[in-house]
Amino acid sequence: MSPSRKTYPADDDIDLATLGAALWRAKGWILGLVIGAGLITFIGLSMMRPLYTSEARILIQNEDSVFTRPTGEQGRSEPRSSLDEQAVQSQVQVLTSRDLILQVVKDLDLVNNEAFAKDAGETLLGRLTKRLGLGRGSPESQEERAANALAGHLDVFQLSKSSVIAVEYTSGDPRLAAEIANKLADVYIGWQRTAKIEQTKDATVWLDDQIKALRKATAESEEAVETFKASEGLYAGSNNVTLNEQQLSELNSQLILAGAQESEARARAKLIKQMLADNGDIDATPEVLKSQLIINLIEQRVTVQRALAELSATLLPSHPRIQQLRSELADVRAQIRDEAQKVVRSLENEAQVAAAREASLRESLNTAKSKSAGLGDSEIKLRALEREAKANRDLLESYLARYRDASARHDMGAVPSQAVIVSRAHASVLPSFPKRGPLTLLVMAATALLALAYTLARELIGTASPQSRREPRA
Repeated sequence: MSPSRKTYPADDDIDLATLGAALWRAKGWILGLVIGAGLITFIGLSMMRPLYTSEARILIQNEDSVFTRPTGEQGRSEPRSSLDEQAVQSQVQVLTSRDLILQVVKDLDLVNNEAFAKDAGETLLGRLTKRLGLGRGSPESQEERAANALAGHLDVFQLSKSSVIAVEYTSGDPRLAAEIANKLADVYIGWQRTAKIEQTKDATVWLDDQIKALRKATAESEEAVETFKASEGLYAGSNNVTLNEQQLSELNSQLILAGAQESEARARAKLIKQMLADNGDIDATPEVLKSQLIINLIEQRVTVQRALAELSATLLPSHPRIQQLRSELADVRAQIRDEAQKVVRSLENEAQVAAAREASLRESLNTAKSKSAGLGDSEIKLRALEREAKANRDLLESYLARYRDASARHDMGAVPSQAVIVSRAHASVLPSFPKRGPLTLLVMAATALLALAYTLARELIGTASPQSRREPRA
């Protein structure tokens, strides 16, 4: 092979040195293209109208608290269930509703706002004709177009894993962007309170009608109870117990007491008779000691026994004085036994009286029971009437408590809101679009990559062509 002959790489090989040389040769126009694309992009973005985004945040919450809870639920301690994601999304749809947007347009007079007109894409000629009232349609149609433009620049969304809703509005005027976002949040809060006031007023009217009807029904049912009591003789005594039931209870108590008295009197008489039969000491029984005569006889017996004991020490048993004292002692003991017998007869008489009283009470109790059995149906009807009257009374009291709660919430300040503004929108200093610096760098990087790709592709295609691989002649 001739020494002057050049060698070329195989078809499947890529000569990196050749590619690098090609890039180096094209560095000038690549750099110029990148800088030119960057300058054109920067100038173009600088000529565009900047847009500013302001954000307001609204927290959706349950209004349940000790101050907002109805009177009947003040003692309840457990909280209500928290809001789920679907409930928050429903409030997002409410915030983007047509009625709220139209209210914002009217309150801020956006139809005649020049900054908003620029956001809506109106030309200078269009704004002039609108000021002159030519070719713009009715005020209603202008408000509808303004609402469409506002909705196009509005973004309402739920923040991730929270009950907070973000309200973003983008405009060429940063103050207008903040004003519209805040106004929409205020209109939403006001709408919630107005809706609740309307519900409260409707509930008040309904409760008022129900209370009037219940008052009449309660008065009629209570009057029916009293009339039935008077007609059937079912008068109530203490503790709301009928007189017949109270009489039965008292007769039963007296019957038990009479039976106990009879048993006690017979037991005491039996004890004294047993002691007399056994010649026991009857002085120990309390019934015997209650007799003053027996007490005097016992004292006399003690005196005789003492004298007998003293004389027995000096005199013989056959002495007349000793015989006299023994005779007196026997007489005293006989008198004591006679008086004890009288006590026994008194106790037996007391037992008989108690038995007779018990029989009389039992007869009266049976008579009262017979009368009570005859009044059973009447008492059943009375209890039914009383239950009806109590049900009407309880329902009336419940409605009255709800009516007081509803009447106290007719004012806007007294109505709780389900949402609260946790962050108001402020005028943004930096525009949200266009981002001239990042976009310019992005365009320059994309241009540089495209230029490099074009240079490398051209070099590879040129190297792979058959003419480039022919050997030069000697």
